[in-house]
Amino acid sequence: MAEQLPAPYHVNTWFFVCGPLAVNTFLLGLAANLRVFKRNNLAFDRVMDMRPDEVPTADGIFKTGLFMCLVQLLLFNGEAARRGGAFGVDETRMEMLLLGYAIVAASLLLCPFDVLHYKFRMFVLRKLARCFWPFQQFSFKLPTHATPFIEVFMADGMTSLSKFIQDLSVALMLLLMSFTSEPKDLRESYISKLKESPLPYFAASTPYIIRATQCLISFQRTTSVNDRFLHLLNTMKYCSSLLVISVGAYPMLIGRARPEQSSFFLLCAVFNSLYSFLWDVVMDWGLGQPKLPRRVAFLRHHLTYRPRKIYYLVIVVDFILRILWVTKWWDWMHRGVHFKLVSQVAEVVRRIIWNFVRVEWQCIKLDILATKKLSADTVELDEIIEKVPLMQEHEEELEDTRPRMRPLSRPNSFSAEASGTETSSTLRPSPLHANTDTERLLQADADSREAQQDEMIAPAAITVASYPDKPQAMLVSHGDTHHRRESSPSKAATEDAEASEL
Repeated sequence: MAEQLPAPYHVNTWFFVCGPLAVNTFLLGLAANLRVFKRNNLAFDRVMDMRPDEVPTADGIFKTGLFMCLVQLLLFNGEAARRGGAFGVDETRMEMLLLGYAIVAASLLLCPFDVLHYKFRMFVLRKLARCFWPFQQFSFKLPTHATPFIEVFMADGMTSLSKFIQDLSVALMLLLMSFTSEPKDLRESYISKLKESPLPYFAASTPYIIRATQCLISFQRTTSVNDRFLHLLNTMKYCSSLLVISVGAYPMLIGRARPEQSSFFLLCAVFNSLYSFLWDVVMDWGLGQPKLPRRVAFLRHHLTYRPRKIYYLVIVVDFILRILWVTKWWDWMHRGVHFKLVSQVAEVVRRIIWNFVRVEWQCIKLDILATKKLSADTVELDEIIEKVPLMQEHEEELEDTRPRMRPLSRPNSFSAEASGTETSSTLRPSPLHANTDTERLLQADADSREAQQDEMIAPAAITVASYPDKPQAMLVSHGDTHHRRESSPSKAATEDAEASEL
């Protein structure tokens, strides 16, 4: 009969439910996020830089979460039904069930068939690849731009699943050891939770390393001094999380006292929780703004969700769950399993609540609320239209700027073939009609009409005569016609003489 382990090291089967239950809760929470975003007209697709065919539906994500819950039940309940009272005795076998759950989830994500939101899954894979390798392809060169919001959003989500990632690394190590080790050695390795290996701690640190790297890239690619400073502060926040993991891992790796017995570890954990809480409220949510009306005190001017008091509740819940999440590093052995389950699921619930306000604040910052604000293109177009002058004003300005012909005072032979008239006839009365007042009046009337017709002359029919040693006139074309306005002193004197004779 197999030797029983001491009671403190006996494995509670609830421990293996923690990770899968946290992932399933995360999927169901994403479905709730999408439904609330749509109800409040938040432009989730534009914030995440998604094409219309890449946006998932809330029902689709919800069904996926239910399917993964079913997978979890089949795996663990099936094992319990098959092994009966021996269920949970073999810890390594339970870890293999956890690994099997992860394989099913990965198979759904990598499925090459056009089912289960195929384009959305490919979008997620591309962004995950960018999270794990944020540099330019096949090099260590920094990207040319700051980290996109979608990559920040996904990496933040992974930080809430860091304990699940750590458990997966333990299961993977046990799987690799099973090919070369005896079952007894595997159990001994599992009992110690592979404390002497840094891999589980590094796996738990991976999401925080990703976020710290993203902050440094944004710092390098941002020109604003204020934004660069904020990126540095954000980097410090994730470095404080890495400090908590490192301080907790060090005594475990060298076999000394447990980390929860260290005052420095507790100080680091509390500092990280308070720092992260303040960053959530002020920077990630845009709340806590000063000098606001009493009805939105300590919040912000624009609030999408109703009633407004829900924001105060969100702040309180976030603080409580932040403090609770610190304790996930306090016990690496198998005691306190039920509390581990609560803390893992509670952190995922906190992340779901965080998503609601974070996406809302991002929409407000980018001015792309679906029912608010005109686009920048529309505003720019309105400004251009306001600067365009009215048609009447434009015609008056054009008339004032039209070039005019300026003839000299002694013209003698200016002719216009298109009109067939002699402009010299306007300079002196015809000698054939000088003795008759009536004929002189008729001649003046005819000359006046011909002068009006001469005002518009076709460009191709203009002939300009010249004076001795001087040009007759300088005529500049404008548009399809030439405009002529006589200003000759001799012509004006002739017209005055005719008027006096009449």
